[in-house]
Amino acid sequence: MKIKIITICLILFTPQVFASCDKDIDVSTEISHQVFVFHYKNKTDKQIVVYEIGITKGNSNKVVKKKERKTMLKPYGISLDVLKFNDINPDIIVEPYYRCRYANILDKLFKEKLYKIPN
Repeated sequence: MKIKIITICLILFTPQVFASCDKDIDVSTEISHQVFVFHYKNKTDKQIVVYEIGITKGNSNKVVKKKERKTMLKPYGISLDVLKFNDINPDIIVEPYYRCRYANILDKLFKEKLYKIPN
């Protein structure tokens, strides 16, 4: 019985661990009044979750500010996020970033709770 449960868990969650969503999402940003606006476009028939957005500084890619998000992109959907940086020195900001993953079973069940930028 334990082996069946482990096998089912591996089948459900393993594809999301190794798959990269970066090629399946177009992300653009605009800056206005010390706010980054992230625009997302899902190019596939899979649900994608953007779970973190932020800004980095310098060549070290040190994260200056980050915000954990749960923005769910439906298949072929669009969405946006906002990141305020009025408390950060604008001279050190290099670029915004995002982290995403494919939605898993739990995201799909509880989607009402869910809400690297190319140069």
